[in-house]
Amino acid sequence: MNSILYSEDTTSLTHASSTEEIQTTLKKRRQPPSLGGVQIAGKRAVVIGRSKIVGAPMHDLLLWNHATVTTCHSKTESLSEEVSRADILVVGAGKPEMVKGDWIKPGAVVIDCGINHVPGKIGLIGS
Repeated sequence: MNSILYSEDTTSLTHASSTEEIQTTLKKRRQPPSLGGVQIAGKRAVVIGRSKIVGAPMHDLLLWNHATVTTCHSKTESLSEEVSRADILVVGAGKPEMVKGDWIKPGAVVIDCGINHVPGKIGLIGS
């Protein structure tokens, strides 16, 4: 597995070629891992999408940083309930406008990885 890690300590990119290297790099940080200043450890994260490009790696990164992670997909029952519990929401399901704004918990961090072209709409639409 090859990954590029961003190190907040040194504001540089680090190349890691194994899971062990990634974990070692994360443990060397002086501060607990954060996402835009929001601490990840102890937060409830929901990842929508299970692809090897977005969903699975985000699930693993959040889990390695001590978030409680739930992975959902287009067939998940009660998706709105899962989303409403998330402190951190990552969406990369490949389905335009899958998540509705009123599902999102106030103050949640949202990362929309969706890039969808919808006929009749101008521009790209997120998931």
